[in-house]
Amino acid sequence: AAMPGAPSARHPGLGNRMDEVCALAGRSNATILWGVPSYIRKMLGRAEELGVRMPRVRLVFVTGEGFGEEARQDLVDRLRRLGAPDPKISVSYGATEMQGGMVECRPGAGYHNPAPLQFLFEAVDPETLQPVADGEEGLILLTHLDRRGTTMLRYALGDTARLTRERCPHCGALTERLVSVPARRDGFVKIRGMLVNPQVLVDVLAADAGIADFKAIVDKEDEADALSMDRLRIRLSPRGEAVGDLDRRVAERVKAAIGVMPKVELVGADDPAFADRSWKAKPIIDMRRKPE
Repeated sequence: AAMPGAPSARHPGLGNRMDEVCALAGRSNATILWGVPSYIRKMLGRAEELGVRMPRVRLVFVTGEGFGEEARQDLVDRLRRLGAPDPKISVSYGATEMQGGMVECRPGAGYHNPAPLQFLFEAVDPETLQPVADGEEGLILLTHLDRRGTTMLRYALGDTARLTRERCPHCGALTERLVSVPARRDGFVKIRGMLVNPQVLVDVLAADAGIADFKAIVDKEDEADALSMDRLRIRLSPRGEAVGDLDRRVAERVKAAIGVMPKVELVGADDPAFADRSWKAKPIIDMRRKPE
């Protein structure tokens, strides 16, 4: 196990830095990688820079962050460049209240309830809290059916998705299944009057093979004036030395995806914007001051 993390004064020997994680994965001929998508993506990019090979990786489990199909293909492409001939990416919809997650039987099959005797999932209208029809978008609720200690009944996980109880056409499972990528109901950000889903922005950036790392920041054109125009800045570190028209390409793709034209700033991998990376990345940092 290559556990990432930063050492502290109390536990100076705890955790491995990125380069150590990459070296250990290559040295041990790792076959399975497991982590949040933003960390796995950054790790694979750093491994390529270091010349580390991972030819035996056959499976990557990712959870803890939203993850679209373009981001899945990006991880596959990165692994193939490291020598893995046919890597598979397994995405799960994780929830702390489950101590696990809803899982895929194959890409695009949706997220299945892995233990229907323990968990019940429902989808309801976010405003009325009334059940929605099978397959319609709704707020996802979790109920514990067999639980010791803290038990939750119709607990709102905070995400909306399309839930179906139809039999899975791929594996035959007959249980609740989310057939769309869950989106945080309270996570949308308004920029210049446009309501932006941060996950859409992340998917666009994660799918570009020319980007090693990125951070999106919303602030004001005039920092001293809280009522000035909103500004979306994307600080990104290019992968390799070939930059070309990366800034223009990214700006156009982001504009097409979310309706807001960003200011793209190309920076080095050691830029302070990436220094505060936690185990789970926050898609958009909102730096705007609220009017008093």
